[in-house]
Amino acid sequence: MISPKVSGYRGVHHVFHHVPRSHRATSANSEPWHNLMVEIQLRTRAQHAWATALEIADLVSGTRTKFEFGENDRGKLFAVSSEIIAREEENMRNAFCDIGTPELIEEFKHLEQRLGVISMLKTLREFDGSNRLKKHNVLNIYDDNGHPTLEVIPFSNAQAALERANELEADDKSYNAVYVTADNPNQLRSAYRNYFNDPVAFVELLESSIEKAEG
Repeated sequence: MISPKVSGYRGVHHVFHHVPRSHRATSANSEPWHNLMVEIQLRTRAQHAWATALEIADLVSGTRTKFEFGENDRGKLFAVSSEIIAREEENMRNAFCDIGTPELIEEFKHLEQRLGVISMLKTLREFDGSNRLKKHNVLNIYDDNGHPTLEVIPFSNAQAALERANELEADDKSYNAVYVTADNPNQLRSAYRNYFNDPVAFVELLESSIEKAEG
């Protein structure tokens, strides 16, 4: 985007307000939709990979980088990585304009050496058992001997899933557990990409961008 946030976030958000097209549309069936606000987020593949990687990094580490707008070193690492990807993958140069790409990469490497955020994301194992997904599921990211790992637990009903999610939230080994549901279980992988593979996609995209810049 032309004016990325200080945090490095790039995307366009549109908010729509539902209004019936005619008085005839104001039936009892349409009443719940009156004045409904709908937000649509538009991101490129690179922008979405960055945004969801930031979310999962905060989730696993118990931090709030997403809301701190790049005010600390962790936030700066993500802001710098966003600009590196934008320059190499999307031919956009909209932040850190007074810093050349080689210097930007050096700054990123310095921050990563101290923080190890990208190394942590690399250890997040990608879940590939989509066939196990049901209508009701608990997505649990837990510590598997130092490796953040995704566990998908299917249930036959919502009550059992909610109870299990609450139990896991109290488990010291669980980073985060959430109950999710969908009429079509295959939709869950797309809707919850940050739980499945976007951290991996982000790391690969970032490493590719650095290789291109240094090549």
